[in-house]
Amino acid sequence: MLWSIITVTVMVLFLRNRGLPVEVVVILPLTAGVAVHIGFWIAYNRRRPRAMFAVGAYRINDLVPSTGLHEFSEAEYQCFGRQFKHEQNFNAPSTEFLGYSWKLQLGTVSGRIYKIAPYLLVPTKREGSIAAMVALQYCTEQLGKPSSRETGFFVWKTIDGNVILKTSETSEGFSVGLFLTSSAAQHFEHI
Repeated sequence: MLWSIITVTVMVLFLRNRGLPVEVVVILPLTAGVAVHIGFWIAYNRRRPRAMFAVGAYRINDLVPSTGLHEFSEAEYQCFGRQFKHEQNFNAPSTEFLGYSWKLQLGTVSGRIYKIAPYLLVPTKREGSIAAMVALQYCTEQLGKPSSRETGFFVWKTIDGNVILKTSETSEGFSVGLFLTSSAAQHFEHI
């Protein structure tokens, strides 16, 4: 805002000393001031991290719902492991998100959600590519440009953690996974 005021003031003084008509002296500096202000606003908002989005009824750092979840089996815990003290992981009901029915897993510590992991498994790479593009477009609209990207792997830093979009081919088809992780996980006690 200060730069806009300075720009307008300098231009008014400069143009007034040139003997130009009043319309030019007033309109031109105001237009330039507004353009400078808009430019700074766009640059500021382009770089500023945004908050994560909800997936279905689930949002990072919310309390764990009391119904509808099934805690991981011993076999699932052996496969995925546990990183933190007081960690419980759950399979949640499938949820509609971005026009697809996503399977969903939640990571929790001390009764709060720290990780939301929706994933799709589709039979063909073509279907997977379409779903991945839909997810990529949504994440970009919600969070801005990814902070890092490689083929099949995109990362967005947010004010409350990070979001990862990962695609891969499996023996069963093509998978598309989103991983929303809370920044609070940095402070959890590891096992």
